[in-house]
Amino acid sequence: MLKFIEKLSATFIAISILFCACGSTDKPSIGGDKKNRAATKPQKFESSIFGRNISYDGFIPDENIALPVEPADILDMLEIKKTLCFLTDDAVYTLDIETGQSNKLLDMGADMFASYGDSIFTYSLESEKLCEYSINGELISENVIKLKNDDLSVDALIVTKDYYAFRCTDKSKDLYVTQHNVFDRLTFEKVSSIDEKVAFGISFKAYVKYKDNSILRAEESNSDSRYTNIYEINLENGKTDKLTDIAFNPYMATVNMYYSATVDISYSEKTDTLLILAAPMDQSSDFSPYISEYSLSDPDNIVQKKFYVDNLVSEKVFISAYENIVTAILADGEYRYFDYLNPPESITLACNQSLMYQDIINGFERKTGVIVRTVNYGDDINRLDIKLMAGDTDFDLYEPIYLHQHKYLLSDMFEDLSKYEGLKSRLDGDMAAGYISKLGEKYVGIPTGISSQFNKATYPEDGSPSTYSIVMSETMYLAQNVDVTEGLYNDTDGHKLYKLLKFIYDNPNGNESKMPFGNGEDFKAIDCRFIMMNPSGTNKENSVKFLEYMFDVLNGDISGVVPENRQYIDIDSTEDVYIFWKFFAADYTNPILSACNTISNCDGKSSTIKEIARETAAKVRMRIEE
Repeated sequence: MLKFIEKLSATFIAISILFCACGSTDKPSIGGDKKNRAATKPQKFESSIFGRNISYDGFIPDENIALPVEPADILDMLEIKKTLCFLTDDAVYTLDIETGQSNKLLDMGADMFASYGDSIFTYSLESEKLCEYSINGELISENVIKLKNDDLSVDALIVTKDYYAFRCTDKSKDLYVTQHNVFDRLTFEKVSSIDEKVAFGISFKAYVKYKDNSILRAEESNSDSRYTNIYEINLENGKTDKLTDIAFNPYMATVNMYYSATVDISYSEKTDTLLILAAPMDQSSDFSPYISEYSLSDPDNIVQKKFYVDNLVSEKVFISAYENIVTAILADGEYRYFDYLNPPESITLACNQSLMYQDIINGFERKTGVIVRTVNYGDDINRLDIKLMAGDTDFDLYEPIYLHQHKYLLSDMFEDLSKYEGLKSRLDGDMAAGYISKLGEKYVGIPTGISSQFNKATYPEDGSPSTYSIVMSETMYLAQNVDVTEGLYNDTDGHKLYKLLKFIYDNPNGNESKMPFGNGEDFKAIDCRFIMMNPSGTNKENSVKFLEYMFDVLNGDISGVVPENRQYIDIDSTEDVYIFWKFFAADYTNPILSACNTISNCDGKSSTIKEIARETAAKVRMRIEE
């Protein structure tokens, strides 16, 4: 990347990064109307999100389900098909979530249990007996697996296709190490011991059975706590491979708090998705815990479903998944389920980095009950372009690639927001937001992270004052000579560019008194990112609601969601105000920036600089004409 582009990134196009903070304390209804849902006949449901299709054979849980045991007594929960199983100190209970019938399956307790197929496995630390039972409570097998060790604390049991995996804590290590002791299911002989590497700064680790002979591990990233790292632990070869990062653990900027996945995770084999229950680290906060579901086969890791839960006690909340049903057992003893057959209303936002908008998303979801699914496309410009040009309908809103957003605007790849009175009146009433988002008579999108650029008093103090004169001269040249919206370049022969390049060569440390463009005072420019509406999207109504909510938050009409420094700026007039995206576009300006960055390497002769200016101008002209 050119040095000058890096300079621009640090000074011109520094946009506020949006971190997570919730707004309204209103909670959406969970799971819809139970009575109506219970009367619904089983059906097929098709889900398609960015090319992902899944079919479900449906069943509806009984509306009058009562837990067979107090939540405080539950040590663990698992699900076998449509049956929930609960482990207590002295018994194992079952609950049929289709009929609501419950019973005591085993009149004996255990320290841990697990499932595989239609079987339940229990393990007692005292007797060291591993028992397998049918779902009807019949003993299938009983064997002894010796794990007693003063240095080893046995924490959990996971059963896979061919192995029993006991997750342990090895206290003999200088730092306690998580160790998986693996036993063959046929011979009951120990086949391996897998030690996990210690990562500093990790606030949580969670494990769940995965495919065949693998385990999933979810843990907070030690480099960025806003992310959850997902690993696969292969019990056959002992290898641990990172599957993906999930933008899951957002920082709540307004209250200086994190969400943390300290509660529970579950894996749905049917959908190849991972469910994570997130909760505020401060349990006394007003922010609701929520369950999110992420695709592990889809590189987008899109949030498939999300719902909020209340009355959380982290140690006593459990989640599981079977077919189309996601189950949550809450601390208050309430059974809640999420049914794919009756999904909540939702919209899909395709963006570069969903964490930038997580606080606004959370507030909107809590206020409306409408779920905002997110797709992180990174910097894959082609992928977003192809979907827009193809008229794909599987996303509703999108964030254009920042340095290329002009092409989306000029190609009419957006829904004109002036067609919606609520959005039009909002943009009409805000000078900065309306000015920057207007193209002709159309409003292209809702601006986010509006910033005022080149206020001399607030210019980044990462160089001498003379640096400002160079940056300002370069920027003023672009603003006065490049018009992306009209496809114009006003310096076709490079005469003005010569003056700029000659100034940079002669004044490598800058010189405000000799600036060829600008006067050394404040430079009026505003910039932003946009959230735009997909013209082919099918959920315009909820998309408009989200954009209205986003505007109201950023305009300061809804407080407590984002800090004041992220809200829209005020301007008194649009006179002599330049809109950054209208003159700075990588497609057009890269040759100019390259020339500015490398001009010091030439011999300094006027004829040489003039020739460089002419050649550069010709490149820009050709790009604009194309």
